[in-house]
Amino acid sequence: MSVKGKYTSLHDVIERIHRSGISDFTEEEAKEWTWEVLSLIGVPSFLVNKVAILLVENARTTMPYDLADFSEGGIREFYTKTTLIKESDTFFNPDNVGNLDATVQFNFEAPSVVFIDGIQVDEGDGFITAVPKQFYERQEYTYRINNNFIETGFKTGVIEMAYKTFPVDNENNPMIDDDAKVIRAVVAYISKKVITRMWLRDEVEKQKKEYFDQEYSFAIASARSNSSLGSIDDWEVIRARMNRIYRDPNMHKTGFKGYGYSESINLQ
Repeated sequence: MSVKGKYTSLHDVIERIHRSGISDFTEEEAKEWTWEVLSLIGVPSFLVNKVAILLVENARTTMPYDLADFSEGGIREFYTKTTLIKESDTFFNPDNVGNLDATVQFNFEAPSVVFIDGIQVDEGDGFITAVPKQFYERQEYTYRINNNFIETGFKTGVIEMAYKTFPVDNENNPMIDDDAKVIRAVVAYISKKVITRMWLRDEVEKQKKEYFDQEYSFAIASARSNSSLGSIDDWEVIRARMNRIYRDPNMHKTGFKGYGYSESINLQ
């Protein structure tokens, strides 16, 4: 969420730029450049929290289209609320989850030696069909992110994913943190893009371009440092985590619920 919990619209930012005398750009360009500069500022506090319910079929499901980042311990099975852990098997293949009949063919005409369970296979014909151990059925609470998919250790089911995304309005335009330094950075970046394009067409002098480049450099540095500090409440959670005497090794399983509270020690 925003540092202050408030956002301003892209239209208000465009109006500011127009009032400064820069208007040689479209609304679509302004939207594209705003996405760019918000990503360049790279402050997690800009993002809003969402939860998606995802249907798993054939041990995979598509990731949310608007995902920017997902929370720690943020993927769990929907019905049991069991947190999924990251798949550690290097040779994990979601196509083989829950399939005891899967087979593989080895071509012995190829210049390689084939081993099954550590024993060299020597057959007279060109091919042999075998069932390697990694094709055995597995039903585990694991996941892996791969090519815009979440691959799971179970074949079918439902998962929920807590993730973060950039806020948008009802026109799908980016919402901008209502902070003077962040707004200044967005205005400076869009202005810089327009002036650079005009300079390449020999429509403005180099000195003017350098002025806008410098303004952007100062503005984005200011926005980053200001937004990265966090609030008193953010630092209180960090303090509580660092000062815990007993660090529960199972916090990941509960999605780190209650980990921001201080410990209450009973000395009796």
